Amino acid sequence: MTDVTPGGHQAGPEFVAWAKHHDAEKKAYNADRAKASEHQNPEGSATAIHGEQAWAARRDHEQRLHDSAIEQMKPHDR
Repeated sequence: MTDVTPGGHQAGPEFVAWAKHHDAEKKAYNADRAKASEHQNPEGSATAIHGEQAWAARRDHEQRLHDSAIEQMKPHDR
């Protein structure tokens, strides 16, 4: 992953952190989905629900990082 945006600007550390976190989240989400689909029996349903709740919490955190990164990229009057 590069630390330069498509426009050629140096990416801020918040954006780089968000981008790396986003990539890890996608991998974790795919792993959680695979685990949830493996558990189609009554014992697995609790694990699947827990996995969905964990994913939702990670997704909320990702959204906050994303919003912060976008805010950092906006020009501010100083």
